[in-house]
Amino acid sequence: MGYNLAIGEAYMDYDKADAYLRIRAKSQHDENSPAFGEPTDHTNQRWPSYCSWSDFCEAVDIYDIMMSKDFYTDDIHECMIPDHPGYSVITQKHIDYIESRVDLYKKSNPTHIAKFRPLKPEFKDDDSIFHPPEHYIDDEKYDGNLCRAEWLLYWMKWAVENCEIPIFYNS
Repeated sequence: MGYNLAIGEAYMDYDKADAYLRIRAKSQHDENSPAFGEPTDHTNQRWPSYCSWSDFCEAVDIYDIMMSKDFYTDDIHECMIPDHPGYSVITQKHIDYIESRVDLYKKSNPTHIAKFRPLKPEFKDDDSIFHPPEHYIDDEKYDGNLCRAEWLLYWMKWAVENCEIPIFYNS
């Protein structure tokens, strides 16, 4: 299991028959957005497992602003995932905070690139096959955390620049 994450314009999703109301982010596609060979490439959505998103947040040192309900600074009064499912409004202060942490991560890992580890040459890339970790090249320069960070910052910046109510949504 995992998250369905989306960053973008807030809208209300209401089902009168089920008396169901939820705030969501509108789907968005942008050919200029980061893409790393995933089904959600060039979109404002990601579908990470709970573990991979948590591990990413820990590694890049943004767990506090992403997940901690006690998160509070003078300028930011709520984390990005205060509830699950849920949403939070994105501000430039959120972007500045996360960007500063990503910059520190990059400085600590100067040889890393934003690319998932490729398969070893003897294994075929076939979407119908699940490859275990040992099928992939073992080289730390391939950094999935940077892929996630690029996606997160790109879409947060896009949302603040283009949306009336920019939100980070999770379900």
